[in-house]
Amino acid sequence: MSQSATEQQLLENELRSAIDDIRRGNILAFAHFACILHRIQIAPERIANALASRGVSNDEFEGWEADYRLLPEMERADAEYVLNTFAGKPGEFLTFRLGNYEYGIDVLRVSEIRSYEAPTRRDGTYSSVKGVLNLRGVDVPIMDLRRKIGIADPTYDAFTVTIMVTTRDRRYSAGLIVDSVSDVIEIAKTGTRNASPLERAGGIVRATALVDGRHIRLVDVEGELIVAGMSVAACT
Repeated sequence: MSQSATEQQLLENELRSAIDDIRRGNILAFAHFACILHRIQIAPERIANALASRGVSNDEFEGWEADYRLLPEMERADAEYVLNTFAGKPGEFLTFRLGNYEYGIDVLRVSEIRSYEAPTRRDGTYSSVKGVLNLRGVDVPIMDLRRKIGIADPTYDAFTVTIMVTTRDRRYSAGLIVDSVSDVIEIAKTGTRNASPLERAGGIVRATALVDGRHIRLVDVEGELIVAGMSVAACT
């Protein structure tokens, strides 16, 4: 879909803002800069205008990229997760509870919400896999996200549900056991921030958002799904 002149102008302004942020010492802003260049399809002449207006040379750009690559992988992953998820527009998230906290997952990754059903244990699978469920003739790994964030002995009751999710390429699927589901809400990129070290529970929390007084931890389980799916396939 082509972008209007107004949208292109806004993106050009975003490029200038990202350049200024990088020069002020926020090298993570390079992720925003690269997102606009490569993912939002800004017109080449707009890119040239923005770079020229800030006097960005090839050497300066290459220096930014090198410095960005030297940042800890977790910091880069968090920044890129937010940008790739929202891509300049609000996203919809299914919210759910794990213990005392509320979490959200990109609704585009969700295929189904099921009542909890005890999975069948399968030896040799990825450590996070509680077992498998045979759904429509396919063994699907089931992971208890409560254990991922450190809840040692989670309970299973009438509120416990399994959220069925897929990877972005739809190649792998898995079920995520959670305490309960809440609702689907819209979250804008401007309302998010990178997760703090304490909030990166179990390595799945990438960002947080404040929506109408609700503090929501946004999770990305893409890597977990791929490893879980590969481990189950290897055991069949």
